[in-house]
Amino acid sequence: SREADESYSRWYLGSPLPVGGELFALVEERKQIRLDVLSASSGETLWSQPLADIDLDHDIQNRGDRRQAGLSPAYAGGIVVCPTGGGAVIAVDVAARTLSWVYRFPVPEPADVRQLANGIRLRLRVLAGGVAGVREDAGGGVGQRLSRWLDAAPIVVAGRVLLTPLGLDELHCIDLRTGQLRWKRPRGQCVMVAGVVGRSVILLGQREALAVSLDDGEPLWEEPTSFSEEQVCGRPLLTDSRLFVPLTTPAVAEVDVATGTLLGSSPGRGESLPGNLVAHRGEIISQGVDFLDVFHQTVPLDRAVETAMAADPEDPWAIAW
Repeated sequence: SREADESYSRWYLGSPLPVGGELFALVEERKQIRLDVLSASSGETLWSQPLADIDLDHDIQNRGDRRQAGLSPAYAGGIVVCPTGGGAVIAVDVAARTLSWVYRFPVPEPADVRQLANGIRLRLRVLAGGVAGVREDAGGGVGQRLSRWLDAAPIVVAGRVLLTPLGLDELHCIDLRTGQLRWKRPRGQCVMVAGVVGRSVILLGQREALAVSLDDGEPLWEEPTSFSEEQVCGRPLLTDSRLFVPLTTPAVAEVDVATGTLLGSSPGRGESLPGNLVAHRGEIISQGVDFLDVFHQTVPLDRAVETAMAADPEDPWAIAW
């Protein structure tokens, strides 16, 4: 039916962003990318804002992998920042329901990229002795050399927007209100933005971490923190003073955010690699490829044990811990 065909043509580009009782979602349909605002309780579309016409925008049209990038908007101060996955980031004023600004950046031509049947992408480069292939696995697993940003979602902090554009080897920092470029720097060996602490932007590569200034993009640590031959195997956990990085040792490394000093590491449980780290109410949740593991933080655990023992000195949970 026509209704079924129209539903099938709709493609949600990433996870929706919850703001209050609404969900902000980026949608591709009928050769157009738009922002849909849905009711969180019913899923009903409250209003929509067209962002870009794919058939008219050469850059967006040639970025077919935008559908696999997990594009989600970011929100701050009444502004929704929407990545398109191809040459532009577009801001929408929520109160006025109008476009606020458009920030454009160059998109590399994809003509030199070939994708094999197993999903492996090869970027062909002409060398003196012929043509060489650089492996770019879509999954980006352990043991592979990544040559791209892992996350294209914008990060909004302190009136700035940090952009790690799809297919671009640069980190861009722009003004939230105007969309004007504040600074940009080469990606180097970095594959993700771990987060922002104060005015420090913490960047993470496969074997190193570094910090740059939110104000001008200049390095803040004397040198990057190296994890030697070990590789990062998940998303880190960032606190006000520490960066906890899962490594293939298996272990979790602890880095001082202020200086970049490697303070030590905590060995993993058995031979399982630690995964993406998330803190929640005194516990650290580790999400691996096929498991979830939970670790207690020592200070909250000590308090919980003391409280339980005071109420019941024979409490089996408290005695065990």
